[in-house]
Amino acid sequence: MEQGNNLQNRYFESRKHRYNRKFLLNPPVHTQVETGSLINKIPRKFYDGEVVDFGSGNGRLTIPLLKSGFRVKAVDVIKKSLKELTEISKNLGYKVRTYQKLESIGKANVVVGCDILHHIGLKKYSEILYKTLEEDGVMVFSEPGAMNPFWYFYITLFADWKVEKGLFQCSLWNLNKTFKNAGFGKVEILGMGLFPRALFQNRFLCRLNDALGDLPFIKYFAYRFLVYVEK
Repeated sequence: MEQGNNLQNRYFESRKHRYNRKFLLNPPVHTQVETGSLINKIPRKFYDGEVVDFGSGNGRLTIPLLKSGFRVKAVDVIKKSLKELTEISKNLGYKVRTYQKLESIGKANVVVGCDILHHIGLKKYSEILYKTLEEDGVMVFSEPGAMNPFWYFYITLFADWKVEKGLFQCSLWNLNKTFKNAGFGKVEILGMGLFPRALFQNRFLCRLNDALGDLPFIKYFAYRFLVYVEK
């Protein structure tokens, strides 16, 4: 989430707009598959190391990272989210370092995030991320797909377009172009699902839907993208 975006800040300051706390401790199947797929994209050489969760919120991705053995620096502009994340992590026996600005963390080998790229100025932050990442560093993000029609129904009915308008940045070609223009060497984008992933609370069906979203041409319309970037 971009520093200084008052509308988004006010929106996520509200508890009802942050990730449901019960799902932090017991994620639904589609979320387990999503976060598991993201974590599995982190190269093995960085396991047991430190990871930056950019746009961590109250811990949707941070908690699985901690449980997987990573040390985590959590970055989010919302103080209430970071406070909640700190409390939950402590109750689970983990310690997490929190920051409100990406620029405050120094250099990083691994930066990850879920649902953050469509809440920031992508061009501006791709350049900041390039400066943040070590020379052999990687990034992995999970983002909604801009050309999937189901998002337009969902946001219109249940969310706020003023907050979610950054969705338009997250087309396959714009994500690829923006990171390439920022200087990154490799950008790999996988499609995850064609239909809303929350409909599939069976691992086999969820993975089948995810595989469908990664087929040639269909991938442009994927429900989500798993974005893997190397410097």
